[in-house]
Amino acid sequence: MGVLSEVAHPLNSVWKLISQVPLFMLFRAVDWPKMLPINYTLSLLYTCNSRCLTCNIWTKHVNNFSVDEYDATFKSVGETPFWFTLSGGEPFLRQDIVDICKVIYRNCKPGIINIPTNASLYDVIPSAVEEICKYCTETQVVINISIDAVGTRHDWIRGFPGNFEKAMKTYKHLKEMSLPNLTIGIHSVISRFNLEDLEDLVNFVESAKPDSFITEIAEERIELDTVGSPITPNLMDYEAAIDYVMSRIQNMSFKKIGIFTRFFRGHYYELVKQILRKREQVIPCYAGWASCQISPDGDVWPCCIRGQSIGNLRKHNYNFPSIWFSAHAREIRNSIRKKECYCTLANAHYTNILMNPLILLKKVPRHNQGYYQVTSGPPFMREAKFKQIQESIMRINNSRQEMVRGIRFKASTTFEADARFRCLCGTRISVQRGQPLPTCIQCGRADWWRLEAVLE
Repeated sequence: MGVLSEVAHPLNSVWKLISQVPLFMLFRAVDWPKMLPINYTLSLLYTCNSRCLTCNIWTKHVNNFSVDEYDATFKSVGETPFWFTLSGGEPFLRQDIVDICKVIYRNCKPGIINIPTNASLYDVIPSAVEEICKYCTETQVVINISIDAVGTRHDWIRGFPGNFEKAMKTYKHLKEMSLPNLTIGIHSVISRFNLEDLEDLVNFVESAKPDSFITEIAEERIELDTVGSPITPNLMDYEAAIDYVMSRIQNMSFKKIGIFTRFFRGHYYELVKQILRKREQVIPCYAGWASCQISPDGDVWPCCIRGQSIGNLRKHNYNFPSIWFSAHAREIRNSIRKKECYCTLANAHYTNILMNPLILLKKVPRHNQGYYQVTSGPPFMREAKFKQIQESIMRINNSRQEMVRGIRFKASTTFEADARFRCLCGTRISVQRGQPLPTCIQCGRADWWRLEAVLE
């Protein structure tokens, strides 16, 4: 099967998207015509079995949307979306993720469903992905496996011993499927903690031969509870890092959707450097017009960086357009239009690049492959940088301890993972996935359970 036939349906949808670009430009400029977004990110849950240095989302807990609630929501949207990203937390901790994908496909027929994953659930993910692909036959399903370093270095960054080995088992199973509408990618977050690992990481990617390889920069997000966390590389380190990565991957051979994502990513990486340098929007942002995010409990956001609710779907009878075209939505759009925020969010910038077609006419500069080592320099400089990283990790751990100590759960709460809890009286219990928290048999309290650990 040739490349064009492998991506035929998304490619057809792309031409349809391009025809809508002038309409979105008008919508952003004069609030007419009313357009629904083409790019949706669904945070399916906050539960996660990783403890990444760059993310604290696992400390949050809400009442997740059900399959029926997603069904009602996307009936109100119809076939306007092109791209869905199903994120978390760890998306495959949801036992109903296949049903959610079926609901999306049945109502929206998107060109792409993208699912980022830590790929630890090697006994669950392959069969779920196979069922999704066989049901969503006219959609390209993209599974992006998160790999930030190689071996135990990856496990350290992700706070999950054995994660790299489990992810490789999942990757192997997925590669053996050879499904025509399945793209298997590797996704890496460039943070202060893996700058020294990039050469090994890219060597690994080169040998693994994924269909696509993408990176994004670690950034402070409301959704991830990382505002104020020391995770983002400085401009000089990021420029050196991404130039090195680009020099290595520009000659790699990718397949399926990976061909198109590499094209967009080249422009995205150049934009990130400009944004970090200027600290402002460098092209018009279309979050709130052409892209959006829906939280696990139904809040509609323009993006996860602001994490600012336009409205909650449960309170609007699952009518997405009634929220999207509300007066409050216009207020938030005005703020974005005035450049009162800026970010490097990769998902939103895909749409931004599409909506600013002159960028696509620019040639992405080729990068000369050179020796990249962020710790180059005299020993005292290397020691200083190491000390900075250690201090950053200490700050992250201290803030996490404060967050976890402040979370209290009530009896009857259920979790989508096995977990251990401690009552105020000191009683400890373990609950299985889906099992409701009980009233404490020792003290009779029903609202003082605190999470101690998510169990594998």
